[in-house]
Amino acid sequence: MYRSLPKGKQTAYQRWEITSFEEEASEAPREKALAREEGAAEHATVTQATVEDMNNLVARFREEAQKQGFDAGHAEGLAKGRESAEAEVQHIREKAHEDGFAAGMAEGQAKGEKEGFGKGYAEGCVQAEADVSALKALLVAYAADMEKASEAVADELLALALDLSKALLKTALDVKPELILPIVRSAIHHLPSLQLPALLYLNPQDAQLVRTLMGSELEEAGWKVVEEPLERGGCRIETPVNQMDASVETRWQRLVASLGETENWTG
Repeated sequence: MYRSLPKGKQTAYQRWEITSFEEEASEAPREKALAREEGAAEHATVTQATVEDMNNLVARFREEAQKQGFDAGHAEGLAKGRESAEAEVQHIREKAHEDGFAAGMAEGQAKGEKEGFGKGYAEGCVQAEADVSALKALLVAYAADMEKASEAVADELLALALDLSKALLKTALDVKPELILPIVRSAIHHLPSLQLPALLYLNPQDAQLVRTLMGSELEEAGWKVVEEPLERGGCRIETPVNQMDASVETRWQRLVASLGETENWTG
């Protein structure tokens, strides 16, 4: 059995060799333990480092993801915000345009109505004045025409009345011969003074009727009835100082002259 010499009796080589083996023998488990410890420590360190790295990596990924998400959300939010803002601005513009258009339309309509009313009123006044002037001229012309027509009608009526009167006078004595009596009395009554001889000239037919109905009256007054070819219904008076023509033609001329006419009895 191998026995080792004491270290004091061993040579240096023996001491080294033995020591080396002993140390190796004695240190081998220790080294393994140390190795295990170091390995465990290293493993622990590696594991710890790995976990921290993973945590850091996850944190970094999370930060990057958050940043990317934030950027993406920010960009999308910005785009949507801009889109919403543009839509709102467009809506505001459209609303402002509508309000402005409505206000401008109302004001323009009111102004247009006012101006149109003023212009229409002015034109209406001018037209009314022209119509009034035309109406006045028409009324003046109508009045003139009516006056002319009235004059014409009056003249025609007067002429008709004279014609009728003439016809009646020419036929009245044939129907009622005694109409000569008031004519004779009127002529004698209008004589200024009676001086003899007083002569009363009558148509023969009228003279006969006057002698019959007024003979005694005339004789007492000193009248003498003289027959003369006068037209029936008239008479003529002669005295030394007065003469009166009461013939139908003379009385007719006086009548038409008073009416402004010149129609002759024989016309």
